[in-house]
Amino acid sequence: MKTLFILLVLLATPCLAEIKLKAPDTCVIGELIVFDALESDSEVLVWEIVPPTEDFKARGKEAFFSSRQDGDYLIIIAGSGPVLLVHSIHVQGSNSLDSRIKELLKKVVTTNGREEAIKLAQSFRGVTGTSITEILDATAKANRAALGDSLGNWIPFLDGLAAYLDSTNLESRDDYVKTWNAIADAIERHVK
Repeated sequence: MKTLFILLVLLATPCLAEIKLKAPDTCVIGELIVFDALESDSEVLVWEIVPPTEDFKARGKEAFFSSRQDGDYLIIIAGSGPVLLVHSIHVQGSNSLDSRIKELLKKVVTTNGREEAIKLAQSFRGVTGTSITEILDATAKANRAALGDSLGNWIPFLDGLAAYLDSTNLESRDDYVKTWNAIADAIERHVK
């Protein structure tokens, strides 16, 4: 009820101040996240997380979060002015494909990283085949075509992804197709 009241009051009044937040959109279980609103105009900020959790603490213009379970959370920040900001964060399992791709993308050093990543995601999404061998062959060709001369810059990512996939239980053609689509989704999500 407190959140609803804050929202109604703040939305009914013209906004004169601004909340400036530095925070990620995703994290993994156990990762410490700092929500930094130090550059906000408002002197006092009120923080709330939905759903409520003991894993969230706010002090002044900063808040700290380290979730013990995966899921989606909303961070609601209200300030004088009045002003309101709602930020969403997705918590993933610590050993998920998505979190692995997020970490592997940090290892890529290239001048056109975002553009190349989008092409790489499209190459994973576009791969088809009637057998696992055909899917793997098509993936290698599609990745070479997508990355071109930058393929060498992506070797740490591709090697790390291959090592991760070797540790999973991909057994059928359908498992590969589903995982390849998940790889494409994760790459796109982390390079936006």
